[in-house]
Amino acid sequence: MSEERADNPKKYDYIIIGAGVSGLLTTLMLSKKGKKCLLIEKSNHLGGVCKAEDVKGYCIDNGPHAITELSGGPLVNLLERYCNYNIKFIPHGNYYMRLKSKFGPHLMPVPNNLTRFARANFLGKKDRLLMVKLMGEALTNNIVSPEKNNMSVYDALVKNKLSNKTMIFADTICYFLSGASMKETSINRVIEGGGFAPSKKINKKHSDKNKIMEKMSSITSLKNFQNLIVNPSEARQGYPVGGLKTIINAICCSFVMNNVDIIKQTEVDKIIVDGNSAVGVSTNKGDFFADKIIYSGFMNKLPEMMEDGILERDYIENLLGLIPCKSYTLWLGMKPCKYFNYTGSEIWFEGEEPFWAMPVSNYDNTLAPKNKMLVGFTTVVKDNVDDTKKRLARTMEYVYPGIAEYVELKYEQVEVPEKAAIRINTVLPKTKSPVENLYLVGTDTERKSMGLTKAAYSVINLEEELFDE
Repeated sequence: MSEERADNPKKYDYIIIGAGVSGLLTTLMLSKKGKKCLLIEKSNHLGGVCKAEDVKGYCIDNGPHAITELSGGPLVNLLERYCNYNIKFIPHGNYYMRLKSKFGPHLMPVPNNLTRFARANFLGKKDRLLMVKLMGEALTNNIVSPEKNNMSVYDALVKNKLSNKTMIFADTICYFLSGASMKETSINRVIEGGGFAPSKKINKKHSDKNKIMEKMSSITSLKNFQNLIVNPSEARQGYPVGGLKTIINAICCSFVMNNVDIIKQTEVDKIIVDGNSAVGVSTNKGDFFADKIIYSGFMNKLPEMMEDGILERDYIENLLGLIPCKSYTLWLGMKPCKYFNYTGSEIWFEGEEPFWAMPVSNYDNTLAPKNKMLVGFTTVVKDNVDDTKKRLARTMEYVYPGIAEYVELKYEQVEVPEKAAIRINTVLPKTKSPVENLYLVGTDTERKSMGLTKAAYSVINLEEELFDE
């Protein structure tokens, strides 16, 4: 890899705008296919939000992460085909609800299937039966009438007069799956993000597509209802040994060096269009040209990078309607603490501030100094960061009495883990933009899954668009 000079007139096969994980995976894939690439990043580091910092001996990721769909999923697919290094993932373990009762706080697996809902005694019996009935109806609709699942989770639940506690539980789950409340989250999103719908894609190269679609439809139906009984999604999730930096380093070190130039601290001001074809980019370090342009930045910023009249008004309005999801994470470096003696992660949904907690050093003890532990607590910022911090602090004091005596380090992060919250009326742009030779990748171009997995899906889509004929 080399730092490309702005006065070098060479033309590239591809210019990739943005070196987040989707931009890096794109560069890896293209360089392995023998394409000459220029990767342009506005910051001074590669990986975007997928980065780690060393803070007083603690290796702190940018927010807690559980990598989904590790068995046959898109990230593993790309890494196995293009990466030179093997990455070890530790199985995630259970997702838990932390509950308080007259017997004291305890952990219960998150009810994401019939078996667990039947045992979820923190919800009333009537509510549990209604939730199971609604889940069955939603999966049936997903097969025979998918449009019925476009309604909001709130609208589906409120007419059944569920208890306030059950409604709060549903709202919390929606925030963590979509970045938006249950009034803005569709039933479809819960099915996609909750692990109920099989995610395996049909290979476009098959010639007899109709027969395959017909066969896959029956298989998908069976898997949907199998998932309703025993949802296997947790078994396909894990945490990378060494943290997120392991994935980013493995990708970057696998680039075909002669095929990749990288420019950091370089802002792309405009995408240069000739007629209706993207031909290059204009930056604060000069202009660069390529046969094709791949944009992996925030899609709601794309209109600012195009001359007026190139994108149609409806397309621009859809892009501007993509609202990022902002999160606040509090990392605690701690002495060994009784509250976090498990492998997995937990959700707190009652009280002031819902949160997701993950003791990452239980997966890899090198992430914390010897005889210490590292736990991340993250929540969606609904209003402003300061109020979120205060509510989270009060909630944690209530949930974990006496936790302060274990804490030796506090580290705060405010980030955008998803570039677009998946709301009911969200229209994501397709991989191929309306402009010739301009393609789009990133978590705001794909609905399936979350985080790194969603980014990897978008790169798989790009690969199919560019190379599947």
